Amino acid sequence: MYKPTKSSIWEGRTDREDGDAGIRWHYLVKCIDLEKEEIPEPGANQRGFAFIGFRCDEGVKRNMGRAGAANGPEAIRRACRNFACHFDPGSTLLLDCGDVIFEGTRLRAVEEELAGVVSKVMKQGYFPIILGGGHEVSFGGYKGVSEAFSQIAPSVGILNFDAHFDLREFSQQISSGTPFLQLAELCLAMRKPFKYMCLGIQPQSNTQALFQKANNLKVKYILGEDLQAQKLPEILHTVQTFLGKSNACYLTVDMDVFDGSDAPGVSAPAIPGVDKQVVFLILKSILASKKVVAFDVAETNPLCDPDGRTSKLAAYLVYLLVNTL
Repeated sequence: MYKPTKSSIWEGRTDREDGDAGIRWHYLVKCIDLEKEEIPEPGANQRGFAFIGFRCDEGVKRNMGRAGAANGPEAIRRACRNFACHFDPGSTLLLDCGDVIFEGTRLRAVEEELAGVVSKVMKQGYFPIILGGGHEVSFGGYKGVSEAFSQIAPSVGILNFDAHFDLREFSQQISSGTPFLQLAELCLAMRKPFKYMCLGIQPQSNTQALFQKANNLKVKYILGEDLQAQKLPEILHTVQTFLGKSNACYLTVDMDVFDGSDAPGVSAPAIPGVDKQVVFLILKSILASKKVVAFDVAETNPLCDPDGRTSKLAAYLVYLLVNTL
């Protein structure tokens, strides 16, 4: 099911005494109803970003995680609304394209619906920022990118910051633990290479079978314990080498990659986690490559986040992306 975002979600602080120098994001975000309105095309010198909510944690429930990530999109939007604007408002469009919402029992249906929305906004020249929701968001997000790029068929690599591979078998059912194995099969069906790198893997949270599956699929990965500031040059070289083998990149961050002290509100906590400052530095390097064409942030669970810490961290990732691009 699709539902447009209420503009009231983006209401925020107003600093009238500062004039144009006091502009915040909520001044700039335009909410549109994709079922009733045309998507405005960015001008020749404009960059457009489209927020898309994925209100679904059915995959999390199936994967025996903590329910609540379906509330993530609204919490992240609220954490974004008062961000100070440090880019030229005239050269940047911020569009809120509403939510794709899970209903009933068919998880594949909501993934396909998300893919359609992502493809639609990309064909209109917007960079999709997808707010999850469980990590099943990445299947729909990536599929949407593939549909938008069907004419030129680029090689799209996947960079995932995550404590888990999410390569579980799905012969019985799909879940938040299966999206990247689903994508491996999708790439095979499209006769495209499956290029997947996962940063932050925690061995205690991934079975030997999952490591074997990753090795069989030639997945690149860096363990969470190796994502350290002193190893940053080596990490950045590894990531840039991976990016160099693809025409474009789908970027996803599962909030459980972070240390629990920074992100307690996640669907499947994995402790210890990765230092947020290290992740920020790696993200900046990835974004500087100019190859990232879509982004999602997954598994923010406001029901387990009493002080909003996790939602604010997820929102900062969005802030970092918009300002860097």
